[in-house]
Amino acid sequence: MDETEEGGWLSSGLIPGGEGGVTSGLGWEFQWDHRDKVYAPYKGHFVRLSMLFFDPAFASDFAFNHFTLDMRKYFNLGNNHVLAFQAYGEYNFGETPFNRMAQLGGQIIMRGYKIGTYRDQHLMAGQIEYRTPIWYFVGFTAFLGSGAVARNFNDFQTSNFRPTYGMGLRLALNRKERINLRLDYARGEYDGEFYLTLMESF
Repeated sequence: MDETEEGGWLSSGLIPGGEGGVTSGLGWEFQWDHRDKVYAPYKGHFVRLSMLFFDPAFASDFAFNHFTLDMRKYFNLGNNHVLAFQAYGEYNFGETPFNRMAQLGGQIIMRGYKIGTYRDQHLMAGQIEYRTPIWYFVGFTAFLGSGAVARNFNDFQTSNFRPTYGMGLRLALNRKERINLRLDYARGEYDGEFYLTLMESF
């Protein structure tokens, strides 16, 4: 963030981090990875829990705690037709600066939304994706999901969750390691986004 809109919330000085600042902290991460392949699993599960603690004692301008929970499950339906699930959450407590708030959107989860369009203290999202081979090194996917951000836990209401859905093509660059070129088109609540990158979104 280099500039703020004159007269906007960030330039008011009322939003933590609106005028910049330093965030530094310490934490730990736990991973339980039982996927058959990291880049494009056909079966197995993955769980990641991380905790980061930011404090002036660590030379941070802001005092807050950041927690992330990422859970994934993969089912091989036969002949490498895969059904993949992901549940994801980010949770912040304390004086969270604007640029470290939970952000909805991007190329990983909640595709179809520009990352950072919606942000707040907490994020909860989930998605399901069907993956199938088409011909030799070409594959197809279809996906849908939903997610929301909120200031407090009790602000998560069914009406706040935004939809996402789309489809894509996969081109195998390395069939042995299942490294794919990914081309997705996803629709959000009001608009759509294209994504061209390596590896699956999850």
